[in-house]
Amino acid sequence: MDAQAGLTAVPYVGLQRRPGLPPLPGSARSRGLRRMNWALVPHVPPAVLADSRPATLWRLHRPSLEAAVRHFAPAVEIVDAG
Repeated sequence: MDAQAGLTAVPYVGLQRRPGLPPLPGSARSRGLRRMNWALVPHVPPAVLADSRPATLWRLHRPSLEAAVRHFAPAVEIVDAG
Protein backbone atom coordinates (compact mmCIF):
# COMPACT_ATOMS: atom_id res chain seq x y z
CA MET A 1 0.00 0.00 0.00
CA ASP A 2 1.07 3.59 -0.52
CA ALA A 3 0.24 6.69 1.52
CA GLN A 4 0.45 10.14 -0.02
CA ALA A 5 2.96 12.51 1.58
CA GLY A 6 2.59 15.69 -0.41
CA LEU A 7 3.48 14.86 -3.99
CA THR A 8 5.28 11.67 -3.00
CA ALA A 9 3.77 8.25 -2.30
CA VAL A 10 5.35 6.44 0.64
CA PRO A 11 5.18 2.64 0.34
CA TYR A 12 4.05 0.70 3.41
CA VAL A 13 4.13 -2.95 4.40
CA GLY A 14 1.14 -3.99 6.52
CA LEU A 15 -0.07 -7.13 8.24
CA GLN A 16 -3.54 -8.58 8.60
CA ARG A 17 -3.13 -10.48 11.87
CA ARG A 18 -5.38 -13.03 13.52
CA PRO A 19 -8.04 -11.54 15.82
CA GLY A 20 -7.16 -11.43 19.52
CA LEU A 21 -3.38 -11.14 19.15
CA PRO A 22 -1.70 -8.42 21.21
CA PRO A 23 -0.60 -5.29 19.31
CA LEU A 24 2.85 -5.32 17.78
CA PRO A 25 5.41 -3.01 19.39
CA GLY A 26 5.01 0.42 17.85
CA SER A 27 1.51 -0.23 16.47
CA ALA A 28 -0.48 2.89 15.61
CA ARG A 29 -3.38 2.22 17.98
CA SER A 30 -4.14 5.74 19.22
CA ARG A 31 -7.40 7.35 18.11
CA GLY A 32 -5.56 10.26 16.44
CA LEU A 33 -3.27 8.00 14.41
CA ARG A 34 -6.19 5.80 13.38
CA ARG A 35 -8.09 8.87 12.09
CA MET A 36 -5.05 10.18 10.22
CA ASN A 37 -4.39 6.77 8.65
CA TRP A 38 -8.02 6.37 7.63
CA ALA A 39 -7.93 9.80 5.94
CA LEU A 40 -4.77 8.89 3.98
CA VAL A 41 -5.67 5.35 2.91
CA PRO A 42 -9.37 4.67 3.51
CA HIS A 43 -9.34 1.50 1.36
CA VAL A 44 -7.03 -0.33 3.81
CA PRO A 45 -8.55 -1.99 6.90
CA PRO A 46 -7.73 -0.13 10.15
CA ALA A 47 -6.10 -3.22 11.73
CA VAL A 48 -3.72 -3.51 8.77
CA LEU A 49 -2.85 0.18 9.02
CA ALA A 50 -2.16 -0.14 12.74
CA ASP A 51 0.40 -2.87 12.09
CA SER A 52 2.02 -1.32 9.02
CA ARG A 53 5.47 0.15 8.63
CA PRO A 54 6.71 2.69 6.07
CA ALA A 55 9.36 1.54 3.63
CA THR A 56 11.55 4.60 4.07
CA LEU A 57 15.34 4.39 3.98
CA TRP A 58 14.95 0.82 2.68
CA ARG A 59 13.36 -0.79 -0.35
CA LEU A 60 11.06 -3.79 -0.30
CA HIS A 61 12.35 -6.55 -2.56
CA ARG A 62 9.10 -8.32 -3.38
CA PRO A 63 10.68 -11.58 -4.67
CA SER A 64 12.53 -11.95 -1.35
CA LEU A 65 9.34 -11.27 0.62
CA GLU A 66 7.45 -13.82 -1.45
CA ALA A 67 10.19 -16.44 -0.96
CA ALA A 68 10.23 -15.87 2.81
CA VAL A 69 6.45 -16.10 3.08
CA ARG A 70 6.39 -19.31 0.98
CA HIS A 71 9.04 -20.81 3.25
CA PHE A 72 7.86 -19.69 6.71
CA ALA A 73 4.10 -19.19 6.22
CA PRO A 74 2.95 -20.98 3.05
CA ALA A 75 -0.75 -20.48 3.90
CA VAL A 76 -0.37 -16.68 4.05
CA GLU A 77 -1.50 -14.65 1.08
CA ILE A 78 0.40 -11.54 -0.03
CA VAL A 79 -1.96 -8.80 -1.24
CA ASP A 80 -0.96 -5.53 -2.87
CA ALA A 81 -3.46 -3.03 -1.46
CA GLY A 82 -1.97 -0.31 -3.67
